[in-house]
Amino acid sequence: MLGVFYIKIGLLGLGTVGRGVYEIINNEKGSLFKNNAGTVQIVKILVHDLSKDRGTGLDYSLLTSNPDDILLNNDIDLVVAVMGGSEPEYGYVLKALNNKKHVVTANKQIISEHMDILLKTAHENNVSILFEGSVGGGIPIIDTMQQLLKINKINRITGILNGTTNFILSQMSQNGSSFNDVLALAQKLGFAEADPTADIMGFDVSRKISILSSLAYNHIIKDDEIYKRGITGIEACDIDMIKNNGYVIKYVAQSVLSGDKYYISVEPALIKADTELATVNNEFNVIILDGNIIGEIRISGKGAGRNPTANAVVGDIIYIMENKAPIENNFESPVVSNGIDIFRGRYYFRVKINNNKQFRAAFDCIDKYVRKKDVLFEDENLYFFTEEITEPTALKIENEIKNICDELFFARIIE
Repeated sequence: MLGVFYIKIGLLGLGTVGRGVYEIINNEKGSLFKNNAGTVQIVKILVHDLSKDRGTGLDYSLLTSNPDDILLNNDIDLVVAVMGGSEPEYGYVLKALNNKKHVVTANKQIISEHMDILLKTAHENNVSILFEGSVGGGIPIIDTMQQLLKINKINRITGILNGTTNFILSQMSQNGSSFNDVLALAQKLGFAEADPTADIMGFDVSRKISILSSLAYNHIIKDDEIYKRGITGIEACDIDMIKNNGYVIKYVAQSVLSGDKYYISVEPALIKADTELATVNNEFNVIILDGNIIGEIRISGKGAGRNPTANAVVGDIIYIMENKAPIENNFESPVVSNGIDIFRGRYYFRVKINNNKQFRAAFDCIDKYVRKKDVLFEDENLYFFTEEITEPTALKIENEIKNICDELFFARIIE
């Protein structure tokens, strides 16, 4: 397919994804690399600790703690950046591009924060930067979107974009496990980091939906512009109540373009149990794109773990070897954020009640904003299923009840 080619790669980082990339290429686990042995090689690997025992199957002579051994090495054609975090990786990627090296990265943080600068720098140096692995693990969503945008205008993106949180919520729903127990299991299985804050508080999903929305709407959308709410407030009683009413809870990102305004949210949501979105479980992701010509496209796959992301990274390397056209956006569309005003629906609220005064005050607060509602008081929890209200109204209820009661969880129902 490719003929004879020779490419030397520098690898920044040898964590979960970095080791997966190394195994596919240098240990020739991918069929392309078995059939073209020796023509594509990782020749240098940047690590923090040279003395660390990294097990078998690794050529330790490739390791370096000096980034310039890769970034200024004229023999290296392509840099794979999988360290994570903003700095120093962002600086390393810029330096690689300015030294006319192609870059492949899975770092959603630097892409969501600096996509326009990185693409512009790559273009100026006649090289490519590709980042399929930054969104959706093994799902080829960036490439799919680039193809769709040649014909379609994408006006809506909906997704379950974080394998860690989907695994946690799936296990809680299926097994009745506690949040903390499932989080520990996710960490043991390699789906969650030692510090899971970015996953469970929504930063990971927010960065991913910012990347997709920036590409779809041709306008740079920063992570800090996006409303996000985490999943740490979900209790076993919520799972039971939600299940008994025919729903499952998912962590959902939604992005909508309407006219010259866009709206984005990342939050827990209730989904009808018999719908397709509700059946996406464990570490799997799903992304739904709505094009003005083609309509709705759904694409799903594993979104967490070493192999899915490493597969996406290596896929980008092959694209560069095949001289695939680079990502090109000018990000000049004059759209503006309008927050979360467009989102509305029925809502589920649970309020922990400690005394009669709290009961009356919480009920009055809901009554103030919602005319029609189903109400249940059980085991010191006050449950509400409301009529359709707007997201800003739900946030007003949240803010007022937080001044009354210590514990509250709420979620929009996506019909």
